[in-house]
Formats: sequence, C-alpha cells, structure tokens
Amino acid sequence: MSRFERFFEQDDWESGRFVNHDGRKIRFVHAKPKGESRGTVVITMGYADFSESYFETIEEYRSRGFEVWTMDWANRGKNGPAPDDQGKVKAPPTDRDSIKSMHEHIRDLHQFRHTIVKHDSKKPIFMSTHSMGGHIGLHYLKQHPKDFDFAVLAAPLFDFKMHYMTRKFVTTVLTGLHFFGAGQVRPSGSDHKIIRKWTQTRRRAYKDEDMKVDLRNAFRIMNRRLRAQDPTFDEIAKVFNSTSRLNKETYLKAITTPILVGLAENENLVDNDAALRGVGYMPNAKHVQIKDSGHGLWMERDAVKAEWWGHVDTFIEAQIERFDKGLPHGLPGKKTLPGLEKPVKKEHQSKKGPKNNNPKP
Repeated sequence: MSRFERFFEQDDWESGRFVNHDGRKIRFVHAKPKGESRGTVVITMGYADFSESYFETIEEYRSRGFEVWTMDWANRGKNGPAPDDQGKVKAPPTDRDSIKSMHEHIRDLHQFRHTIVKHDSKKPIFMSTHSMGGHIGLHYLKQHPKDFDFAVLAAPLFDFKMHYMTRKFVTTVLTGLHFFGAGQVRPSGSDHKIIRKWTQTRRRAYKDEDMKVDLRNAFRIMNRRLRAQDPTFDEIAKVFNSTSRLNKETYLKAITTPILVGLAENENLVDNDAALRGVGYMPNAKHVQIKDSGHGLWMERDAVKAEWWGHVDTFIEAQIERFDKGLPHGLPGKKTLPGLEKPVKKEHQSKKGPKNNNPKP
C-alpha cells in the first residue's frame, strides 16, 4: 500500500449505521484483516474526530492481523447535523441535541459492542481510543469489566489541564453561567473557533508532515457533517462533572482491565498529572510518555508515531500471550507510582524474643 492510500477507505471495508436508544442513526466502519484474524479491536475517538481521521490507524491494526470496528459518537462525524441549503451546518438548537451525557455515550458503545460487533470469543477483543473517547472508555470499563480483554488509551481525558484555575472556581463559573441562561453560549463566540485553533496548532507542530492535517480538513470540506462545533458552557460542564466522578480513588481502583495509557510530552489539553495518578490507582494499568508528541498520538508525525506504536505492539503481544495461556488479567512488574504506596504494617518483636502465648503452668 502506498503512503498516500493508507489515509483512505479501502474497497474491502464496509460501513453502515445502527439506530441507538434515542432513535439516532450511528455510523460505523468495519474492516477485516487480509489473512486470519488474531482478534478484534473496537476503535472510538476524541471530541472533534470522525472515522475518516482514523483510516490510517484502521489500516495499521489490519496490517497487524486484527479485525477492526469503529463508530462515530452521536452528533459527531457523519452523525452530525445535516448542512442547510447553503451548505452550512447550524449549531444544534438545544442542549439535548448537542453533546450527549457520558451515560448516553456509554450506552451507545455498549449497544455497538453487543449488537453490531461480531467477535470470535476464542480470540481477544480490545478497545483502542483517544482523549474524550478514553474518558468514556474508562467509565465503560468500570461499568462493563468483561466486555474487553484489554485497552489502549492515547492521551485519555482523566481531567482537563486547568493551568492556574482551581476545580472549585471552574465549577462555580459553569454553574453560574447555566443559572443565568448562558449555558448554550460557546466560549469561543463562534461555532468553530476553538476547533480551528487546534488545527492551526497541529499544523505548526507538523510543519514537516502537514499532509495529514490537510487531508483531515479536506474530509471536512467534502462533507460538512464532519465539522465538529465548539462546545457550549453546558457541554463543558457535563464533561467536567464526569471527570470529578472518574478521578475518585475507589472508582479507579475498581477498573481491573489491563490498560496501556499513552501520554504526550507536549500535552496542551488533558492533565498528565491526573493521568499518572489514575494509572497508579488502577491495578492493571501502566503508562508510557512519548517524546516530542502532541495530544493527537494516533495522528502524529511518522517518527513520533512509530515510538507510540512500538509500545502498543509490545503491550498487545503480552496481553495476547496471557489470553492464549488462559492467564488472569495482569501486568507483570507494574510498580506503584511514588507517593501512592500503601504503608505496610510490620509486626515488631521485642528484643527478648517472641512472646510465648502458651506458657507452661
């Protein structure tokens, strides 16, 4: 396959739609490997992404012998609102029609996993996702621990990078904006300003390989449904509240699925410190930090992405070996992060020796 072809849908792929519990049509893509399947991967994506953004990733997994299924989130990708007569996509009129709650996204993924995805139970099935998709994925793994044998999360949203703002301050502001009727206002003041800024930042970072950014924009131009709108204050509040639930220690410790977390060295959106704490709490998770990488690990420059895929391959092979041997979940050699160790109680003995609990009469 040529370097250019990997960014486009192949002739032997198939796509379709299923109707979720809200009556919305959810688009999915399915691709089989060329030879015998080694297992199944379910790909989900971040806030502004769509399946076209992951065509290269789909082909990477296919070349490794995996059957691939991917879905666009509700109101994202080709599930987005239709353009008007002038070809413009208008913002959804109500919050209900905009970004869904995490619970509804989880419900859609569960329906997709159990009614659309075809999987050979004798082989592993795993999740691969990014950013907000990782946030949803972590909640999913907590609620449905038996649905995936392991997971690969690139730059998952454990929490936002808030710089100098405190969580209490942000919560107060978002609550106040909703109370005074400004919940549907977009902080950028327009429909696409923030998304456009992200694209410009990525183009500057990928100045030597900006073809990926240009192709992604070309997909948006050819199909305006793919143009994600900037979030409203209420939408931000929904995700922000969901991060509060996710980051509880007891919640994270209950997520037992083996997880590889990839962190970007030059992260500007998600809080890497929160991710490190989360990995430390989860019993079967580990992290790697990719040098010179930005938030979009799956779409990075080839040299940077090769390092990420090297870690992904090592992790997957180890999990498949455990699956084939029928071993329980686990990551041999995982170390608890500094500061998160639990103190071990030691029984101190007297210098005179152990106490005799059965003295002679």
